[in-house]
Amino acid sequence: MSLVTVLILAMTFIMTVVMAPRIYWAWLTAEILFAEGEARALRLLQRQQNEWAALHLGCGILVVLMIWVVKQMAPDAPESVCAVLALYAGTSFFYAVLESMLALKVEKLSATIPMAAKAEGG
Repeated sequence: MSLVTVLILAMTFIMTVVMAPRIYWAWLTAEILFAEGEARALRLLQRQQNEWAALHLGCGILVVLMIWVVKQMAPDAPESVCAVLALYAGTSFFYAVLESMLALKVEKLSATIPMAAKAEGG
């Protein structure tokens, strides 16, 4: 294995170790905010989840472009480099889907929070 392969594998592992608990924390936060009726905080959490989804999607697209560039510019590059880049891209796309599904869940939760009716008095 080349140094580049090892570094990309390490990055993929680190991303998984960091993102999995962060997504779980966001899920728990959404449940707590829903139970407390915090619609504004839920909308903020939804915006953050959409930003994370866009970030993962962008990273995945950039890595797919990197694979294409490696194939075009260095056809004699080791196949393991492209394989671990593909693994990283797949992981990024997987997390983009998870983040967007969580954002949809948060949107549904925030839509079901009952709004307080304004009392009409005079």
